[in-house]
Amino acid sequence: MRVRILLEGQVFILQTLHASHQGIVQTNALARSCVWWSDLDKDVEQIVQQCEICQATCHAPPKALNHPLECTKQPWTRLYVGFAGLDQGQVFFVVVG
Repeated sequence: MRVRILLEGQVFILQTLHASHQGIVQTNALARSCVWWSDLDKDVEQIVQQCEICQATCHAPPKALNHPLECTKQPWTRLYVGFAGLDQGQVFFVVVG
């Protein structure tokens, strides 16, 4: 990955636009509404990715809870079904008990 050297004024502008830590998309929208230079989007992305506050508070999807299945007492009391891929024009219905 090539690192771009930003001019002092560009760094100041990007830091000012990103002062509220609103993320890449909103900072890009704000930047495009008032300034322009080549690779502006990449520069905004780089500033946001290097921001410790943004990285510490970025939205992470909630983790799914792990629900282990209970052991069954008899065979075929729990079934797993699905389709296996296309093989020479055929689709297979798979049942595991």
